[in-house]
Amino acid sequence: MIWFAVAVGAILGAFGRFYLSSLGDTLPRGIPWGTLICNLLGCFLIGLFSEGFREGSGLAKGFLITGVLGCLTTFSTFIWQFLRLFQEKTYFIAISYWGLSNVGGICCCLVGYYVGKHWSFAVRL
Repeated sequence: MIWFAVAVGAILGAFGRFYLSSLGDTLPRGIPWGTLICNLLGCFLIGLFSEGFREGSGLAKGFLITGVLGCLTTFSTFIWQFLRLFQEKTYFIAISYWGLSNVGGICCCLVGYYVGKHWSFAVRL
């Protein structure tokens, strides 16, 4: 049953990523905003749900963390876009993107973790 929850979550995460990435296309050029938004949001939510569902079921964790957020976030696209920015010799933008993604991701995950720790919402499925 958990594989089904992960699969459904993955479908929702993929649609969410597609939608948020297309919103990022409306922002100023340079930094790949869509990927950055997906990854920072995903970091926050993974921190939130990992702590918030600490005592919850494997089904809820599989659906949300592995399924939805696993497909919403993407490390490979981040690396490809970072390397592309370097190849285009936009070094400042590349380093800014790297910093925003990594430092921002850690900060978002920590904030999510602390919010989840103080707002535990264990789900029993």
